[in-house]
Amino acid sequence: MSLRERMRLIRRPDLSDTQGSIDIGSMREEDREDVVKFLEFCNGLSQFVLERNIAQQEEGKRSIFVARDGFKIVGRVDLLFNEDRDRNPLIKNLDVLRPYRRKGIGTSLVSRCIDAARDRNCEAIEIDAKVNNSEAIRIYQKLGFKIVCINGFFRMGDSEFRMLREL
Repeated sequence: MSLRERMRLIRRPDLSDTQGSIDIGSMREEDREDVVKFLEFCNGLSQFVLERNIAQQEEGKRSIFVARDGFKIVGRVDLLFNEDRDRNPLIKNLDVLRPYRRKGIGTSLVSRCIDAARDRNCEAIEIDAKVNNSEAIRIYQKLGFKIVCINGFFRMGDSEFRMLREL
């Protein structure tokens, strides 16, 4: 699917119709179609990927949180739990639509993940940040994350820092 086709799937946010309050919460059943469109627009991901993620959420292996501006999905993040991650879940797939960036939405989504990990009595929480994404690294450090190692990231040749925050 071309970028032009993906852009037609989701209405571009117009900040003039923002009601000034962004709701951060768990993905609901009625959000499914809008989240599919959001994923396709941001990452080119398919409904199959979302269905797999929802199944993992129902199994308790993943929490999906979304940011809503009225009825529009403007951001999302996943928190992964599994046998290896029961004590240290991993934050993945943090996306915020470009017009909504620098408004604290990403920070709020990460904070919601921290709260969810704390509610499950986790010892720590982890997140990855591309080595060249100094803005994200700064925000994560402000939220209490510390760099613990560097991971090779072979898609597009980038490397990532693994960051950890004790809970």
